[in-house]
Amino acid sequence: MEHEADLERLLLRSTGELGLDLTVEQVTRFMGYLSQLIHWNKAINLTSITTPREIVLKHFVDSLIPLAAVPFPRQARLIDVGTGAGFPGIPLKIVRSDLQATLIEPSKKKCAFLSSLIGTLKLTDVEVFAGTAREYIERGHTHAHMVLVRALRLEDIYSELPSLVLPTGRILLYRTEPLALSDSSQPLTIEDQRSFDLPENAGERVITVLSMKN
Repeated sequence: MEHEADLERLLLRSTGELGLDLTVEQVTRFMGYLSQLIHWNKAINLTSITTPREIVLKHFVDSLIPLAAVPFPRQARLIDVGTGAGFPGIPLKIVRSDLQATLIEPSKKKCAFLSSLIGTLKLTDVEVFAGTAREYIERGHTHAHMVLVRALRLEDIYSELPSLVLPTGRILLYRTEPLALSDSSQPLTIEDQRSFDLPENAGERVITVLSMKN
């Protein structure tokens, strides 16, 4: 693996551009996350992004972008739908330890990785739900202040979103292009959209904020 000190500097520099000032403990957790991800990815297909620098930029830093765009209430409850290898929920939790996170993931192998990772990083107030968003809703679980959708197509999850978020909550979509919701009968409305360039020409990210219509 690339020299850890170089990766730490990349992480600090890139998150600094978002206005984030990571602590030594947070950087250590991210490096632990990176090590576990690379190790488990040899046996389980967790991510197609495999080089350490790309993981730092395209997973860790990308996951944290909303912190520069949207106010996260203290001790807010997050639901990360289709979290996969823990993105964006775990990076957000590492930086904002006050947040309460639920990671929804249907793959049992990925859930095994997530549970192991949470223990290794000694994260608290993080739970893994092994199933789909629909199954989570059907079991009557708690709604969230923030619902995060990064790896799923909006059309595949849209009908479930109103049942996951609190009436005054927000839904954050990680996209590569702006979204248009033109149908006035839809229950959600676009509250804000912002574009960001990832460092080192690693790509563009659009954060779309949805809220429930009054």
